[in-house]
Amino acid sequence: MAQSRRRIVVRPITLRDVREVFDLRMQLEPEAARRAAGRVDADLLNQLDDQTAGNYNPNDPSEEAEFFKANAKLHVAIARAAGNARAAMLIEKLHDESQRILRVGMRYTNWSRNWQHGHRDLIAALTDGDGEKAAEIALRQLQNSERVVMDALNDMFDSVALGDLRK
Repeated sequence: MAQSRRRIVVRPITLRDVREVFDLRMQLEPEAARRAAGRVDADLLNQLDDQTAGNYNPNDPSEEAEFFKANAKLHVAIARAAGNARAAMLIEKLHDESQRILRVGMRYTNWSRNWQHGHRDLIAALTDGDGEKAAEIALRQLQNSERVVMDALNDMFDSVALGDLRK
């Protein structure tokens, strides 16, 4: 049996990657929330939110994967309720890219232990049919997530630079 000599190369996460992924999510997800207001399956969203509301162990790949899977499903369900299948597919792809970014950001700051994620306010606005409020909440949550990841990556880069200086 012949063995392939292929290598798996993991592309590093750049600050530009983080900014671009979050920028695109901030363009799409608040508008999807605005359009989905009054059209969502509140039971499904609450069930998915329950799966993301607790802490998970970032050293347990299966726990971490379940957390991110539920989070992505929640955001994609909102996008689907908005009625644009292509936007929902883009949001799903962006969540795939976001997972890697968020995992790195949360792991280096131990954020997962302290993060009370919760989408309760967003789900309430969506269920109440308040599209403006839902869009505002979606945008605020994305801005907070981006800030946490950027802070974590900056701290990580600072630590690496300080470690290099000590050698």
